[in-house]
Formats: sequence, C-alpha cells, structure tokens
Amino acid sequence: ISEVVFSPDGGKLAVSGGVLYHGKVVMFDVKTGKVAWAHPDTADTTDVGIAFSPDGRWLASTGVSRNENGTRRDQRVNLWDAATGKLVKTFEGHDGLLMSVAFAPDGKTIATASRTGAADHWNLSTGRIGARLRALDHDPRASGFVTVVFSPDGNRLAVSHSDGTLRLWNPEIGTLERELPLGKRRPRSIAFSPDGKLLASANWVEES
Repeated sequence: ISEVVFSPDGGKLAVSGGVLYHGKVVMFDVKTGKVAWAHPDTADTTDVGIAFSPDGRWLASTGVSRNENGTRRDQRVNLWDAATGKLVKTFEGHDGLLMSVAFAPDGKTIATASRTGAADHWNLSTGRIGARLRALDHDPRASGFVTVVFSPDGNRLAVSHSDGTLRLWNPEIGTLERELPLGKRRPRSIAFSPDGKLLASANWVEES
C-alpha cells in the first residue's frame, strides 16, 4: 500500500497501491468497513499518491500508465468524485513517475511531484499547469521518494527531494524561496504545523 488518507469529515478512507486491488485507488466507508467504490481494474495503470480536496468532494490520484510492452506511457493526475468514484478530469503533461499530490487550502489548485525532482502547480478549473517548479542543481537521475505539501495559508509549497533537500516554493509564480539540505537524510514525508511556522520531515538515512 502506498498511501491511506481519511476524508475531511472522517467518513471515507481512500487507499492507493494495494496489492489486493492491483495498485488501484479504493474508497472505503469508514462506518461499515465496506468498499464504496474502486478504480476500474485495468492492468496498465498504477496509482500512487492520493489526496482529498479540502471540502471532501474530490479525490486526486497520481498514476502512471504503461504500453503493451511494459514501458511507461504517460504520467497523469486523475480527479475523482469522492462519493461516486466517477472520473471527472485527467491532467497530463508531467515528466517522471508521479509520487505525490496535494490540494491547496482553497481547493482551487493542486500540486504534484515526481521522482525527477520536479513539481507542477495545476489549475483545477482549466486543467493547465500554472507553474513548473524545477531545481537547477537537482540531479534528475536521482531516485527516491518525493512529497509535496502546501502551507496552511497556501502561500508556500514544500517539496522533499530524493537528493536530501527540502525546498520551499512560491507556487503562484514558481520561485524558489529556500533550500534546507539534510545531508545523508532522505525526506520521505513532510508536514507543516497548523500555523505554518514549522516544517517537519520524516527521513531515512542513506548508508555510506
């Protein structure tokens, strides 16, 4: 399993990457414990990152589809109706294997991050990328997990990179505000404090 996320009202639980469900998104009803809906069982797609919109209406999932020969075809973000499981919209155009997705606090935009160290800021209404966030000194060949998360006020976007660096961006204009190098520590998960003044990271240490 890649991720598990509760809906804002606590009534639903979304799961992605489970072996039992062939890597698809599955929505559970928390009260009954039963499956409310599941991503269509198509073998060419795997979902990794998931996130609920602040109002709980939508569920975004990052995924990668494959050609018949097994090579990656495209990386995309799917937007689902959280109540019915209906696919509402698909966003395409990202580079690299998408690992993480996050909604802005106002629910109008989402951010995605890939293993290439790249992050994109998407407008939900237009389906277009508003800003591409690229660190010039990041090695795109580096592999590892990346996570993206908005600050509570939506003015900053934190991205953890597989090169052992946390980067803070202005998501609207795509400017890099600050870099926080962690040395041999590789950030796997990150979170802002409720007031947005602190940023915590859970890391794994690369053995020399």
